[in-house]
Amino acid sequence: LLLAMAAPAAAYAPPTHIWPLSFSQRFYCGTTEQSSYGTMYYDWTQRAQRVEHAQYSYECQHFYSTNGPCTLYFLNSSLYAYVEDTGVCCHDIDVGPLSPDWLVNATFIGTTRTDGLGCNQWQSDPHNYWEHSGVPVLFSF
Repeated sequence: LLLAMAAPAAAYAPPTHIWPLSFSQRFYCGTTEQSSYGTMYYDWTQRAQRVEHAQYSYECQHFYSTNGPCTLYFLNSSLYAYVEDTGVCCHDIDVGPLSPDWLVNATFIGTTRTDGLGCNQWQSDPHNYWEHSGVPVLFSF
């Protein structure tokens, strides 16, 4: 009887969440070297996503060689980067915003503690995603 009760609990995977068609979310970006904050704006009806990274962010320093803020624009199937210090906007790579249902075929990794919260972790190559009660907590790629 104990094995029958334990097996369903071990095999349990919570349902994946479909993102709202539009939302904004503040985020924290941290590495072992530094940390910063930013904001993501998402609007699937426009096939657009904007990610604003603060000055000294890893993203801006590592990919765009600036200590100033940078903004990433995912429009349809392209990524554009705007570097505030130089005023330069350029096409970076061919990748668009994630669709609201991008987690539907993701693999449930398990429940972990992230930022003090009990979070469900999902993997959909190359992304890892943690959510708490349907709210995004951590995203990596």
